[in-house]
Amino acid sequence: MLKSPPYSYAIEHDAVLPPGEALRIETGGDRAEDTALERHWGFTKPILRDEGDVGRLATYTDITIACTAWGDNAC
Repeated sequence: MLKSPPYSYAIEHDAVLPPGEALRIETGGDRAEDTALERHWGFTKPILRDEGDVGRLATYTDITIACTAWGDNAC
């Protein structure tokens, strides 16, 4: 799961990244245009604040794998 409270994005169980590849998830865009390495959250307005926000990659049981924060937020 990619989480930025109060939002979350479920990454399918069958998503596989080859060594050296990266998965890009854009907050906007059309999910119908998803590819193996580029996904779209589907929002029509920004959901991340320039002043500060947090993005967290977590398992489905909510164990944090990675986290990044900026501005007035912290992981």
